[in-house]
Amino acid sequence: MFLRIHGDHISRIEAEADLQNAESIPLNKLARPVLEPMERMKPMEPMKPMRSMRPMEMRMGNMEMRMGGHEEERPERKFCTKCGKSLNAEDRYCASCGSKV
Repeated sequence: MFLRIHGDHISRIEAEADLQNAESIPLNKLARPVLEPMERMKPMEPMKPMRSMRPMEMRMGNMEMRMGGHEEERPERKFCTKCGKSLNAEDRYCASCGSKV
């Protein structure tokens, strides 16, 4: 039987190999596993609370997400669905691209 070792991959060669330039490596049979079992790891501790974060807001097309802060304290902001520019509450057309709001 012949084995081909290339990097960390070992494959079996069924046909007789050209051994003219091959390196001979002696193989030893081990009675016990090479690696010892790892010690048990202690469970992870919960994260400590982070300092308070400022409110965040994200918009993509007609979807939006808000985190933190109080929703009732902030006035509703509008954005153009075509170009994404900020609009005033009373705007009927986008000042940037002219599309109807």
